[in-house]
Order: sequence, then C-alpha cells, then structure tokens
Amino acid sequence: MIRSFLEVSGLIRFVVVSMICSIGISSYGQFAPDGVLTLDAFVQWVKENHPVSKQADLQLQRGNAIVQTARGSFDPKLWMDLDQKYFDEKQYFSHLDGGLKIPTWFGVELSSGFQENEGVFLDPENSTPGGGLFYAGISLPIGQGLFIDERRAMLRKAKLMERSTVEERKLLLNELIFEAGRTWLAWFKAYNSLIVYQEALGLAQFRFDAVKSTALFGDRPYIDTLEAGIQVQTRRLYVQQAELELANARARMAVHLWVDGLIPLEMEEFVRPPLADDLPMAMPPPEIMLMDSVVSRHPALNIYEYQIDQFKIDRRWRAEQLKPVLDLQYKPLTEAIGADPLAGYSIENYRWGLGFSMPILLRKERGFLKLTDVKISEAEFELNMKEAEVVYRIRLYLNEYNSTRDQIALFSTTTRDFRSLLEGERQMFDNGESSLFMVNAREMSYISARVQLLELLVQNRNSILGASFAGGLLAN
Repeated sequence: MIRSFLEVSGLIRFVVVSMICSIGISSYGQFAPDGVLTLDAFVQWVKENHPVSKQADLQLQRGNAIVQTARGSFDPKLWMDLDQKYFDEKQYFSHLDGGLKIPTWFGVELSSGFQENEGVFLDPENSTPGGGLFYAGISLPIGQGLFIDERRAMLRKAKLMERSTVEERKLLLNELIFEAGRTWLAWFKAYNSLIVYQEALGLAQFRFDAVKSTALFGDRPYIDTLEAGIQVQTRRLYVQQAELELANARARMAVHLWVDGLIPLEMEEFVRPPLADDLPMAMPPPEIMLMDSVVSRHPALNIYEYQIDQFKIDRRWRAEQLKPVLDLQYKPLTEAIGADPLAGYSIENYRWGLGFSMPILLRKERGFLKLTDVKISEAEFELNMKEAEVVYRIRLYLNEYNSTRDQIALFSTTTRDFRSLLEGERQMFDNGESSLFMVNAREMSYISARVQLLELLVQNRNSILGASFAGGLLAN
C-alpha cells in the first residue's frame, strides 16, 4: 500500500511539473518568441502577471468597496416594531408600527409608515382608528447638519479614498517596474560581460596554441608559452566569475516571472537579452522635466493631497458641530379607509415636533476642531517635504543621465582607439616587431575598455529608468 501511494504521488508530481513546464514554454513563446527578451517585453510581462501587479489591481476594488460602504448610509430602510402585552387573559395593548425611511443627500429624511394600536388598557394618545393610521413624514435639520452631516462627510471622504487607491496602485506598479527594470539591466550587463570575457578567452587560447606550435619548431622561446598560458588561466578565471554573475542575475530575473500571479516560471537557458552592439549608444533624455505640472501628478503627492482634502472635510464637519441641534419634524396623518390610503386625508390631521440641544461650553467640539487643524498642518508640511524630495531625486537621476551620456560619447572613441592600438600591435607581433607581453597588455586594455563602456551604458539606462521612477511615471 505504501509503495502504491508513493507511485501515485510521484505520478502526480510528474503531471504537475509537466504542466508547469508546458505553461512556461508557451509563455516564453509569447514575450520572447525568438529567445531574445527585451526590456519592454519583460516589463510588460511583469506588469500583467506579477503577484504585486495583481495586488495593485485589488486597490481599485478596495476603493470601490469603500465608496459602496459609504453609500450604504443613504440606503432606504424598512422597519417594524411590534409590542404586545397579555395578562390575566386580557390583551393589555398591541402596538404595531412600521414603514420606510429614505435618507437623502441634502440632509432631509423622508419617511412613511402604518400604525395600528389596540388593547383594553391602551394609552389614549396611542389610539388609532379601527383600520389603522397611515402617515408620511419629513425631518429637516435646521441647525447642525443642514449643510453637511456625518453621512455626507463619510461619502465625500470615501470618494477621495477611492481616488487615493488609484494612486496607491500606481505607486505599487511604479516600484515593481523600477525593480524589474533594474533586474533586467543587471542581467543584460552580466550576459554581455560574459560574451566579452569569452571572446577574450578564445583569443588567449588561440594565441597559446599558436605560440606553443611555433615554440616546438624553435621560432619562439618557450618562455612565451608560459606567458600565453598565464593569460589563458587568468581569462578563464574572468569567465568563471562572469558565469557566476550571470547565473545570479538569471535567478533574480526568475523572481519576476509569473503566470497570472499564481505560477512561478524558471528562467530558461535559451532566453537571452539583446547584444550590447544591437542597442544604440545614445539614448534620448527621459520624458520628464522639473515642472510643477509633472511633479503635481506624482502618485505619492496626490495621495497627500487627497489626505489633506479628507482632513478639510473633517474640519467642515467639526465646525458644523459647533451649531446647535435643531431638528424639525412634520408628519401628515390619514386614516386607513379601504384600499386607498389617501381617502381619509385631511390637512388638519398631522403631527409635528421640534428638537433642540446644544452643549454650553462646546469644549469637546472645539478640541476636535483644533486637532483637525493640526492634522491639516502636519499633512501640508509632509507634502512640502515630499515634493522637495521628489524634485531632488529627479534632478539626481537627470544629472547622472547627462554625465553618463557624455562619458559614453567620450569612451566610445576611447574604446575604438584601444582597438586600433591592439590591431596595430598584433600586426607588429606577426611581423616580429613586438612582444607577446605588449600584445597581451593592449588586449587587456581593450577588454577593460569594452567592459567599462558596457557599465556606462547600463548606468545610463538605469538613470533614465530612475528618473521616470522618481517622477512616478513608470505605472503609465
């Protein structure tokens, strides 16, 4: 039995792994059809499938739920009260009252209902006609709550919170795409660095074989084979280190690869980034400028703005509570006669009331108002500091972009000059006018220049990515 269970478990694991692999292969075919995974394709895949992206979409649902909850305060409500007393085989009283209440956005509450009371010991003021009593009512706050009340304040704040969740979604996507872009650029750098070192190893190995062959015929001293062998060993070490960095970069890439936010994907060996030679050296400046209109659209700053607006709504409601409570109620009454509830209506049948209350010192209300003013001031200070931080970070990345752009233009020429020196030194070596030491020195200078140019290229792309991140534009 245990053996059968293990066999079934192994079969299930095999089927699950096969399904995941098939999903992974088909998915790679979508965003890397030729095996080349570009930055745009990678970012688009992450934006559509990463769990954080799915979590960001939930923010919109949360905002809708908050507004729906606040709107519930204005839902019509059915109600009914039934109170009966029986004692000593007598029905002392039976009170039946029920109806419909309809709150409105303007603070007025409408109501309608039916009342029927009977009993041996019924209070005379509760007596109703035999068929019951229909009534309609209106309640109007003349003092506190006329212009704004708690329900209207909560709904307005909920709408601001809904807008805030849209900005929170942008912040999550902005951070996710920034991290994904930096991960891709690190992978791009590691892959192209490995190509440079592999080419250098191939040249060193070819030269070692050639020197060794000529040394056997006495055309070269055997000490040249020792120097050529040292170069092979050194460059093989560089290749191994570059392979390790590429493996780590590929592992970090796999962290961002998912299917529908549920199934993680492995980074296949055949998937590679574009070659450095296929990318333009000069990149246009980031589509961001230090303008008020750009900074004001930053999601984090918009969240602060919405928070301040919520505090202002709170302040308006707190100020409204300094007014006395003065509620006016009016209910026209009509006797239930037949099927028509208005058959017994008379303008002389009604019920009205006036309610009044007001604290004498208003210390609690004035205290809450002061606390709300403090919250508004704190939020405005935080907004100013955050805006300054955003401007600083954008300038930082733009300065880095301008610097690396100029360095790339300069070092591209330097790299070409190193290559020309290397080609000339090789020609002199083939003619017997140079030494192996000089060729190796020129070659190492050229290799270092290529790697440094690649680093500047990646740093320039990172600055463009960072400027858009600092401006909160990546989610767009």
